[in-house]
Amino acid sequence: MNSIKNRRQFLALLGSAAAAGVAIPLISRWGRSEYPEHLLRHGFAIAGMASRERSDVPYFAAPRIDNAGTILIGNMAGTELKEIPTTFVSHQVIQNPQNLNQFFAIQKWGKHAAAVDFSSGQVLDLPLPDGFYFFGHGAFINQGAHILLSAMDQNKVQGWLLKYDTQTLKLVGEIPSFGTNPHEVQVSQDQKHLIVVNMGLPDKEREKRNAPNGIPSVSCLSRIDIESGRLLSQVDLNKANYGYSHFLNINDSEILCMGRTYDSHKKPEPPAVAYVAAEQVADLAIDPLFQRITGEALSACRMGSSVLISVPESNNVVLLDLTTRKPVAAYAAKSPRGVILTPQSDFAFVSQSDQNQLFMAYSVNEHRLITLQESQLPLGPFSSQWKAGGAHFSPIIWPA
Repeated sequence: MNSIKNRRQFLALLGSAAAAGVAIPLISRWGRSEYPEHLLRHGFAIAGMASRERSDVPYFAAPRIDNAGTILIGNMAGTELKEIPTTFVSHQVIQNPQNLNQFFAIQKWGKHAAAVDFSSGQVLDLPLPDGFYFFGHGAFINQGAHILLSAMDQNKVQGWLLKYDTQTLKLVGEIPSFGTNPHEVQVSQDQKHLIVVNMGLPDKEREKRNAPNGIPSVSCLSRIDIESGRLLSQVDLNKANYGYSHFLNINDSEILCMGRTYDSHKKPEPPAVAYVAAEQVADLAIDPLFQRITGEALSACRMGSSVLISVPESNNVVLLDLTTRKPVAAYAAKSPRGVILTPQSDFAFVSQSDQNQLFMAYSVNEHRLITLQESQLPLGPFSSQWKAGGAHFSPIIWPA
């Protein structure tokens, strides 16, 4: 790779490579030796910007991104960025922890998921059974030998975790999600079970399509044994038309669930935030601060005894105190979406769906949201040129 001497050269390289439809490796104008090793070795993966369009999902008009997109993979020092074109825009991009050159991009409400080779930029689609849709998230099991992707069988109205071999990319098994429209899935911190949040069906769809075999059609949190696929426990999250789709696993027994409300009698609608402990659900969104904010609570990261939550539709990032389980502050941001910590846990990166300011930083020590330039993090000078707008921001280890 060649060094980029100035901003003009940077933009010229970006434009010519993008026009050719190839992966774009970039090096900043600063030498790598100037940066701490932890910023060079750690980074992020996120989907690129794209316009949205309505889908042809047969049972209700859900938003889905079907235009061509990109995957952006960069390090936190801002010295390297790779942009890989895809035929779709992904909801989440995650790295195989045992094969750092392998990434998976997953579409939400769509029929596309792909394995991405970092070195070559090759993108290979995963097979999907007829009548299924991917639901945006995945988790690695068996030391990275397999990946589970959330999916929905629209014909049987049942959620599944589709199991793929990460080498052959073949579909090798299915695990029920024990709910409908399963979205985020994670492996527990003790590596013994899966945690899945099922979004459930909207009220109007529950009336028309009853889930078979007693499968919940409301939002619920399932814990599933990895080896047997057996349901270990399930918590009903649906309350007053709340719909949950994401969560933060605090310590396996305590889960922070996030989503939105669907109350047609209250417009605009506040976010849904719930604290689940010992299978008991505490509604945190009743707090006056949350009631002043509208839209979906989307992503979160933990910083000691606090959690930073993005609420893109209201242009806010909310700081939640885990000790009191109350929000303590709201910070203005431009459509904030993904949130991840730096390796030293001194800053949180916040990705934004705004082309003029794509990233911001939350200073853990100063307790405030600032621009990357203010933080003096090296990522700042180049971030304004990156067209990142994916829903989730995944931390990675930079491939050697």
